Amino acid sequence: MIQIPSNGRLFLLIALETLCEAARRRVGQALLWVAIAFLFLGWFFAEIDFGGDRVRFGVQFGFGVLFLFGTAAAILLPALILHATMESRTHWMILSRPVRAEVYVLGLWGGVVLTLWLFTSFLALFVSGLLWVLWPGVADVPPGMEAPAGPEFSAFGFLLQWMLQGLRLSLIAAVSLFFAVFFRAVAPALVVTVIAVLIGEMRGVAEAVYARGEGGAGMVVGWIFRVFPDLAGFHGHDRVFGGGVGAVDLAMLAGHAVLYGGAILVFAAVLFGKRKAQ
Repeated sequence: MIQIPSNGRLFLLIALETLCEAARRRVGQALLWVAIAFLFLGWFFAEIDFGGDRVRFGVQFGFGVLFLFGTAAAILLPALILHATMESRTHWMILSRPVRAEVYVLGLWGGVVLTLWLFTSFLALFVSGLLWVLWPGVADVPPGMEAPAGPEFSAFGFLLQWMLQGLRLSLIAAVSLFFAVFFRAVAPALVVTVIAVLIGEMRGVAEAVYARGEGGAGMVVGWIFRVFPDLAGFHGHDRVFGGGVGAVDLAMLAGHAVLYGGAILVFAAVLFGKRKAQ
């Protein structure tokens, strides 16, 4: 029998408890049901002939829903769950055992990330069902192969886009958790997290301005934006239609998520430990 170290057991326990808490949250349930409703709405619009590509519309609309509601869940859940556990003071003890700050922060983040991956997986499967209806036989196309009819669909690109969105949401959850620990209140944490996410989505534009060297202001803006995570790099619906992504670019995106997310979680754990000691 595999023996899991004490900290490992506490991490798993906190992560599972966070997953259960996220499932009980009405906010998470509402986001899921509204997202499903929007996917059905996209299905309806895709069936209307606007002279465009129904499959491409279905994929873009589906991942747009995943982007919107996944982002909302990644911003809301860490702050709400941390605030709830701090109010009940269950973060001081898990099953009558003291918990180290870094174990608790990582466990809470791990539970939220597990929730987000389940959330995105469910929506991605729903989008796959939508594609099955819009384009019969699309699910039978081998990864990386061109479909016998219709647009050039890549099953590998679809899977890749789902994974990149999962990494992006995991990174946003780390940012939200850090600001929730920093402010110790839900409202300001959510406001600042939303601002950080918006800046992260626009970082590519700021870097383009900096690269063109449009004066000192452009340089300042470019360097300020580099402090925030590059969230725009995780997008790209064209990957689903044969666009793909290079191995180097994929490794850079994954490394960016791991390094930035790891750094922000370390800061959150240190800050949480200081708050716990007070």
